[in-house]
Amino acid sequence: MYRQIILASNSKARAGLLKKSGFRFKVRASGVKEVKYRPGMSVRRLVIYNSCLKAKKVMASYKNEIIIAADTVVLQNKMVFGKPRDKKEAFRIIKRLSSQPSFVYTGLAVADCKNNKIYTDCEVTKVWMLKLSDSEINEYLSIADTKHLSFAGGFDIQGRGSLFIERIDGCFYNVVGLPLAKLHKLLKKCAIGL
Repeated sequence: MYRQIILASNSKARAGLLKKSGFRFKVRASGVKEVKYRPGMSVRRLVIYNSCLKAKKVMASYKNEIIIAADTVVLQNKMVFGKPRDKKEAFRIIKRLSSQPSFVYTGLAVADCKNNKIYTDCEVTKVWMLKLSDSEINEYLSIADTKHLSFAGGFDIQGRGSLFIERIDGCFYNVVGLPLAKLHKLLKKCAIGL
C-alpha cells in the first residue's frame, strides 16, 4: 500500500535531496521552536530531540503518513552553531569555522503515523574549511544574499560555499542537511523501500 511521505521542513536543500532520490512527498513545516544548545548538553541528543519535536508536531495532523524531520547544527570546540540570525552573525561563525575543523550533526526522526512510532538516528561529519580572509567571507555573504541564513553554520556545501570546503570525513549529504543512507535505514523500519 502506498504511504504518503511528509517532509516536516521548509529546507529547499532537504527537499531537493529527497526529490533527487526519487521520493514523492509533500512539505509541511512544523513551525516548532527548536531547543537551543546549553553547555554540558549532548549535541547528538539535542539534534535528535529537535527532530522528534518537529516530527511529533506534524504527526498530530495525520493518520497513515510517514513524516521525515531533521535538525542540523555545527559543533566546534564545545561551541554549537545553528542558523545565523543575520549577516553579522554569519560572518562571525564562518570566520570561526574556517580556523579549524568542525563537526556537522544531523538528527533524524521518521514517524510512522499508522503505528504511532518514531524512529531516530544521528549522523556526524567532520568538515575542514579553507582559511578564509574577511574579504572572502564578505564577498560570499553578499553573493549568497540572505540564503546563508537558512544553513547551519551559515554556509552551503552544495552551492557557492562548496568552494571553501577543503575536505570532509563522513557523509556529504549530512552536511547538506539530510543523511540519505541513515534516512533509508529508518524508512525501511516503516516498510518504505526504494
